[in-house]
Amino acid sequence: MKLNKLISNFVNRDNHPRVKGRYNSSELYNICKGKVTPKNFNKPRDIDDKGVQLISRGIASEDYLTKVFTEMEVKCESQAKKVIDISEGITLVAKLDFLFKDRIIEVKHPSRTFTEIPPWYQYQCEAYYRAYNLPVYVWEISEPFNITQLVFTPSQKRWEEIQEKLITFHKKLYK
Repeated sequence: MKLNKLISNFVNRDNHPRVKGRYNSSELYNICKGKVTPKNFNKPRDIDDKGVQLISRGIASEDYLTKVFTEMEVKCESQAKKVIDISEGITLVAKLDFLFKDRIIEVKHPSRTFTEIPPWYQYQCEAYYRAYNLPVYVWEISEPFNITQLVFTPSQKRWEEIQEKLITFHKKLYK
């Protein structure tokens, strides 16, 4: 098997079946903006080659930072997860890259750099903030291995939109 195909198969594997009423923070933006709909929510998604490359870079960066933090004895938890109850039968899963006692770090390795956190990351960060009530930072990794820290600003309006859209989406999905 060719390595690129193996990596694509790894990224595209479906090892987490959908659970009724359980939504991931990483899919919030697409749900709220109508890119994920009740019609296509349960369809298997196939990530294209560019997406596979970006996801692979992100995984590699997170793994490297986990190794650095572990070997340098920095106290933090990797892949911490907390579930937020939105309403009866609807939960939102906030799975973090790194949880420190006083902050949350979300690692991104985008194809281009940003001077502020793009909207498609803000919805995910909002869920993190609401789950842990800690400041959230996005660490944007660029080559060769440079980290730019972007500060997330929570928004009550965004949080209300997330809850409203999830409830509406859920009702349409399971009616």
